[in-house]
Amino acid sequence: MSRTERFAQDIHALNHQLAVESRQSLLRMTLTTMGTREMGCGVDAELMALASTAGGAVVTAISTDVWERARSAVGALWRRAYPDRAETVEAELLETRELLLAAQGGTQDQDGSTGPDEQSMAEGMADEWRGKFRRLLATHPDFAQEVRRILDEELTPSLPGQTRSAPIVFHANPTGNARVYQAGRDQHIADR
Repeated sequence: MSRTERFAQDIHALNHQLAVESRQSLLRMTLTTMGTREMGCGVDAELMALASTAGGAVVTAISTDVWERARSAVGALWRRAYPDRAETVEAELLETRELLLAAQGGTQDQDGSTGPDEQSMAEGMADEWRGKFRRLLATHPDFAQEVRRILDEELTPSLPGQTRSAPIVFHANPTGNARVYQAGRDQHIADR
C-alpha cells in the first residue's frame, strides 16, 4: 500500500470518527438544550446561528495566515469562560490546524482544488467547533457579544473573499390583532 493510499485511509477513518463524534456532540447538545428549555432558559435561534458562524469561521481561519489571531482570540474567550479548559482548547485548535494542513497537502487535485476528503474533513471539524461554541453560548449567553466581536474584528475581516455585512436581528411583540411584517431586504405585501 502506497503512502498516498495509507493517507487516504487515515483521512477516511478520521472523517468517520469526526462524523460519529459530531452526531454524539449534537445529540448531547440537543438533550442539554431540551433540558434547559424545560427550565425556561433555552438557547435561542440567534445564539445557535452565532455559534454556527463562529465554528465555521474558526476552522476557516486556522487553515490560513490568520491562524495566530484565531488561536489567540478563541483561547482568550475560553480562558474567560472556562479557565481550566483554555489550554486544552488551544491544543485542540492546533490539532485541528495540523489535520487540515495535512489534508490540504495530501489531497489537492492537479488543478490545485481541494478534494472531497479535505472538504468533508473541514466540514466535520467545523461541525465540531460549532458544537463547542453552542455549548459555550448555552452556558454563557452573556459571551455572545464577545463572540460577535471576535468574528467582526478578528476573524472575518482577515479571511480571503469575506465580505462584511451588518447582522440583521428582528424582534417583534405583536399583541391583539396586530400583524408583523419583517424582511432583511425587499418586501412586497399584497394584503388588502
